[in-house]
Amino acid sequence: MLVFKSVKENPVTQKNGSKEEKALLFDKVSIAKSFFKKLAGLVFSRPLDFSEGLLIENCNSIHTFWMRFAIDAVFINRDNTVIYLKENLKPFRLCPIIREAVSVLELKSGAIRQKSLKKNDVLFFSNKL
Repeated sequence: MLVFKSVKENPVTQKNGSKEEKALLFDKVSIAKSFFKKLAGLVFSRPLDFSEGLLIENCNSIHTFWMRFAIDAVFINRDNTVIYLKENLKPFRLCPIIREAVSVLELKSGAIRQKSLKKNDVLFFSNKL
């Protein structure tokens, strides 16, 4: 059983290849749905911890303009499959448009490597199961 500290915190788990086991990756993921939350992203936030992230829905490209820290970005398709990974995206940069992406998970720089995320991993979001 997963216990949340607040409604905005959404644990994310990973399905690795053909294995059916799920491992908790992030337990404090906020969701940006509104235009302004998507536009601002992490601009006004403090640097993330390795357990935190920001899921930007209906998004296939991001920027880091006016951010004070680098991030990792995980681009996800309609099936929650990882289709593109961008590590250590520094402030004042643009990411390419990833046409198949429907969401982007912004993470602390180094999280992709620490959590061993890779292309074709399938992510499960507790609020979407």
